[in-house]
This record gives sequence, C-alpha cells and structure tokens, in this order.
Amino acid sequence: MEQRRWPLLALTLFLAIPVSEHFKVTCPEKVVGIVGQDTILPCTISSTKPLDNPQVHWIKITDGHTEDIYTYGQFGGEPMQKYHGRTSVPGDGFATGNVSLTLKNVQLADEGMYSCIVTSRDWSADTSTKLSIAGRTVESNTRTMESMWKEDLQEVFQNIQTLQQAFQKMQDSTQRDLELLRRDLENERGAVCPCALPPVSVTWIQLALLLLLLLLTLAAGAILVIRGRQHHIPWISSRSKEKTPSCAGRTVESNTRTMESMWKEDLQEVFQNIQTLQQAFQKMQDSTQRDLELLRRDLENEREFFKVLHYEGDVTLDADTAHPRLEISADGKSVKDTGVIRHVPSNEKRFDSHLFVLAKEGYTSGKHCWEVSVGRRRSWALGIARESVTRKGPLTLCPQNGFLAIGLADGRDYWAYTDRLTRLSVSGHLHKIGIFLNISAKKLRFYNAHKGATLYTFSIGDGNSQEGKFIPFLSTGPATAKLDPEPLLIVQEFDDDD
Repeated sequence: MEQRRWPLLALTLFLAIPVSEHFKVTCPEKVVGIVGQDTILPCTISSTKPLDNPQVHWIKITDGHTEDIYTYGQFGGEPMQKYHGRTSVPGDGFATGNVSLTLKNVQLADEGMYSCIVTSRDWSADTSTKLSIAGRTVESNTRTMESMWKEDLQEVFQNIQTLQQAFQKMQDSTQRDLELLRRDLENERGAVCPCALPPVSVTWIQLALLLLLLLLTLAAGAILVIRGRQHHIPWISSRSKEKTPSCAGRTVESNTRTMESMWKEDLQEVFQNIQTLQQAFQKMQDSTQRDLELLRRDLENEREFFKVLHYEGDVTLDADTAHPRLEISADGKSVKDTGVIRHVPSNEKRFDSHLFVLAKEGYTSGKHCWEVSVGRRRSWALGIARESVTRKGPLTLCPQNGFLAIGLADGRDYWAYTDRLTRLSVSGHLHKIGIFLNISAKKLRFYNAHKGATLYTFSIGDGNSQEGKFIPFLSTGPATAKLDPEPLLIVQEFDDDD
C-alpha cells in the first residue's frame, strides 16, 4: 500500500523540487518495438555530484491520463500489479546511471508516451520517449485501416452535412430578411412593391444548385476512393500468406504503409476540396450580408425620403442678399453667376465679398425640406445660414460662423464645410441635392435627391455664437473660379426623375 502511495506523493512534490544544473536525465525521442518481442525504453542519469537518496518513477501517458508502471529507489522497488512479470529495471542502475525500463512481450496496447521521472533530495528531472509498435498482423492492420477509413468517411460526410445545413440556414435567413424588407417597403409606399424579391434571390438559386452538385460529387468521390482501397485488403492478406513467416510481416508492413499513404493523399485532396467550398461559402455569405445591408440602408433612405416629402417648403431667393455678380430669376427660384459686378442697391443684407445669396424665408421651428438642382456645375455650395451671419468682408463657411453647408470644389471633391473640412464619399456625380431641416431634433440632413441616400448630417444650434432664423443659403462657388453660367435651381416639385 505504501509503495502505491509513493508515486502519487512523488508526483505531487515533483513541481516543488528545483532542477539542478549538475543533474540531467536523457532518453531518445522515439523507440520502435515489435509485437511479441521485448523492448527497452532507454533512460540515462548524468550527474556531477553524488546522488542523494534518488528515486525513479516510470509512467505511461495516454490521452492526458497517467498510469504508474514502475517505482524504485536505492533499496529496490516493484512494478504496479498490471506490469508484474512484464517489466524489469537494471539492478545497478544508480551506480551506472542506466535507469532504463524493459517491456516484455510488447503488444499493440503498449504503444504510447512514456515518462521517466528521477528525483533526489534537492533536485528533480524528467524526460519522455514515444513507443511505436511495428510488425502488426494482417488482421490487425486490416481492422485498423477499415476503422480509420470509416472514421475518415464519417468526417467527410459530417463536413458536407455541416455545409448543407449552414447553406440552408443562410438561405432561409436571407429569404426572411428579403421578405421583411419587401413588406417594409410596401408599407412605406402604401402599395405592392413591383420587385417582390430583389435579383439577388435568382443568384441564390444558381449558387445553391452549384454548391449541392459539388458536395454530392465530393461524397461520391470519397466513397469510390474508399471502396477502391478496400478491394486491396484481401489481396494483401492472400499474398502475405504465400510468403515465409519472416518476410510476411515486412510485406504487410510495406503494403500497409503504401495504402495508408495513398489513402492520406486521397483524403487530403477531399478535405482540400471541402475547405475550398467552405471558403467559397463564407465569401458568398459575406457578400450576401453586404447586399442585405445595402438593401436595409436603401430602405432606410427610402423611409427618410418619404417622410421628408411631407415637409416640402416653398423657398424663394432674396435678391436683396445676393452678391452683385449674382442674378436672381424673376420668380426667385434660380441664381446664376454673370461674371460682372452689376449695379444693384447697396444694403446691409447683401453679401459683398462672396457669391452668396439667402432665401426670403427663415425658420425658427418645425421641419422643412427643399431641393436644389446643381446640374453639371463644377463648383457650388448650399445649406442654411443663421440670420445673424456676417454679410460684409471675407468669411469662412463653417458652423462657427453660422453656416451649415456642403459643396463641390472645382468639379473634384465633395465637402461638408465643418470646422475642419470633411470629404464626402459620393459615387458618381450629384445633380440634385435635398436639404431636410429638423429644428426640434437639431439636425440638418443633406441627401442625394435621386437615390435618397444621406450625404451628411449636421447637428445644429451647438458650437457657434450666431443666432436668429435658419435661412436657406446658396453659393455659385468661389469668385476666383472659372466662370460657369449654369444656374442653381430651387426645385418646385419633388420627383424621382433623373
């Protein structure tokens, strides 16, 4: 009983014992044993100082679990009951430094990792070696390979089934999302949407058929490979029986290694194909999610767009505020740059240094919306200005100075005129801009009037010292820019025409 308790105690104390630089335990990384023969698991102690009450403990490690085999010291020891008669150690091991373990009549079950732990009063060390078993019988090899093939085939089908289930879930989820988007759009428009499901659903059907075809091809290929390999097993068995006993083991071992190698190559190719499908599936899933996100954004823009239409305002430009180079149409709905300083009445409301003009109407509450056609102009700015903004002398478009605006500079970049300029991400060329002023929410939103997509949103009422009404504002661009006679036009009626 004491002898059985000692290995557990030794393992408990092992980590607390320091490793000495004067002491070393070594053994080979791998040892090959042959079924039915004795095998030595070498282990050697090297020490520059005398050993003080040394102990040796051999254990086997299988799947993280340890099994005691043999424990002994200077005054002897014995193996665990399971290994009685099957193990032995050198009698003069501590004197010669040889503390190897001999396993008698090695069997397949003996294959695994073995650890030799040596402890002394003041130090400890350990080392491990892996025991592999060769010379297996034809029957054991056949059973082992058949078992291996069945396991691998099961894994192949599990991978395929997982892909099929994932594909089905994604397809169902996508169809639900598309249906929800369709219903939302119908509710917003108050009528049945002519495009019940977006074109993406057609692509889904094609991809589904392609994916399932590839999966079935892989499954059939795996089955054919396995059946082809299994037909070789009886041939190996019969050929082995014709050999002499000494060479039969070598023949089986050689053929087994060849078959295992062939099977691994085929299986690796199958798994590579499955992995390729998984990667393609993941890309398709990511792409679909992006498409759905774009649809959601478009729907959200549509919602905002329809809401905005309810607050359409009647904006008329105030000629008394326009820079002398600007000409306002008779109806007050358009402005163009004449390129010359015209003789106009001088007043406190007029901008004298920048090509700006304000509207006659100003707002202090509520929600208001208007649209401006910018045509193909290469420079322009538009938005709102506070009633108290500076009209005389140079100024900068920014919230601090009472302007909330966006614009196009020299036909290249679209900007939001924040205190530090913000470049806008715009696809294509903007021809018509919508402005939605929500004073109660303290928001000013600019949107692409053709698509309903938001271009930029300002928070209003914070970060500036200006006051008074919020007044629609237009600019034909810098006075130093090349003359462009195309007007800016206040849109009379909202529409979806391009």
